[in-house]
Amino acid sequence: GCLYHVFHLGPPPSPLNDRRTGEIDGVGWTYLTLDMLWPTHRWRRILNYLYAMVAFMLSLWRQRGVACIHLCRTADVESLIVYATARLLGVPVVQDCCEWWPGTPGETRFKRWMYRKVMFKYSSGTIAISELIEDRVRERAVPGYPVIRVPVLVKPEESAAFAQEKPRLLSAGPPYLLWSGMVDGYERDPELVIKDLRDGKISH
Repeated sequence: GCLYHVFHLGPPPSPLNDRRTGEIDGVGWTYLTLDMLWPTHRWRRILNYLYAMVAFMLSLWRQRGVACIHLCRTADVESLIVYATARLLGVPVVQDCCEWWPGTPGETRFKRWMYRKVMFKYSSGTIAISELIEDRVRERAVPGYPVIRVPVLVKPEESAAFAQEKPRLLSAGPPYLLWSGMVDGYERDPELVIKDLRDGKISH
């Protein structure tokens, strides 16, 4: 086993997160930020992110030689700074790849450059959430580059929590839908599932 600590760069996304640091189920977490509420002024937000990056660099410097970064950001300025800092200090980076921006409406030149020249060149390996992303990573990486696939879609019956709630869920009668995700960011995904349930293409 190993110690795992989550660093969040910047203020919390919700005002309900009012603790700067803590631990849940053995996993520590820290908000690297000046403000615990999202600043309304643009320059204050920039100051928070600058503070977060400096604090992260100092923490990484203190733990160099024993640390490994599991990077859950993709193709943004913050991740580029993390890559540069990790390379300078000799700290390995494992890239978490749960999205694929190239070829999408949200693609930019910077994102395309990150995918082609940085993410799979300066990381020690990648965790992909699908076979498609795994194949795309291997196309861009050198031969033998480590890629682990951890599917984002799971069978609900494999969850202990579902097993406990299954009698209550089934008593309501099919169909039922379990969804865990950013509905506001991926509206078409749950809409498709709901439509197929309505049209009888899937039963549960």
